[in-house]
Amino acid sequence: MIIDFRARPNTKPYMTIQEPGHWTGPAGGTKGFGYDPGIGTLEEFIASLEANDIGKAVFTGRQIGTNDHLIAGITNDYIAECIARYPDKLIGFAGIDPTTGAAAPAELERAVKQLGLRGVSMDPDFVRLTPDDPTYYPIYEKAVELKIPVVLTLGPLVGRFGNPWAVDVVAEAFPQLTIVCSHGCWPQVTALISLPYRRANVYLEASIYEFLPGAQPFIEAAKTVIQDRVIYASAFPFQPLDTAKRFRQLGFSEEVLHKLMYANAARVLGLDEAEATRSQ
Repeated sequence: MIIDFRARPNTKPYMTIQEPGHWTGPAGGTKGFGYDPGIGTLEEFIASLEANDIGKAVFTGRQIGTNDHLIAGITNDYIAECIARYPDKLIGFAGIDPTTGAAAPAELERAVKQLGLRGVSMDPDFVRLTPDDPTYYPIYEKAVELKIPVVLTLGPLVGRFGNPWAVDVVAEAFPQLTIVCSHGCWPQVTALISLPYRRANVYLEASIYEFLPGAQPFIEAAKTVIQDRVIYASAFPFQPLDTAKRFRQLGFSEEVLHKLMYANAARVLGLDEAEATRSQ
């Protein structure tokens, strides 16, 4: 079974979100990546998961503002609605804006305890704060308390907002916090590789960028020294869900593929054996 750690449904609420100062639609429009699935239904998305042997998909949120006063992104309530309809196929992560002060950890607690979401997703570039900024710390503390992982979108960012050093600071300060660096491969490839090699609480998912020029060291590291800290993700709707086939052709052994495409993600998500097999 495949766990796709970054696959958002191409429904209208996601495909038409607004990001002030950045883009209209998902990250500038999927056409910039040479692929555009168009707007579909949640049922069609689930059917596509099944057609591509993807047992579970992680629907990561993105939010600027609060859930009640959303400036851009999608509400955590919408993510929860999708998960409620397909609980055996979808796992939801709350989008949280760390700049909203006390509202941020409060919304995270609500999203986990009331909505049933199982992680938190944040975008340092959108809020213009590096991951080691103290503004994030109440969210990290709440994530440790709730025993949930944190996703930080780090690529393709040159400079301070994708700086592996900032994540290393956080990983050291919060050793009980599980951190997933999303798009965590490119362009600062070798420095990002050193993160999970050095810190057992850091994982990378490359989603799109393992296929770009300069990413070969990431592939070699995923085959060897960080094979227990790399997670597969398609980044749908920017790439097709059948990107899993292309990923399999990168020369991994079957043992390593099982780790990258299932076991490592299952560990991060805390899936027990019964839950992991329900969608098969």
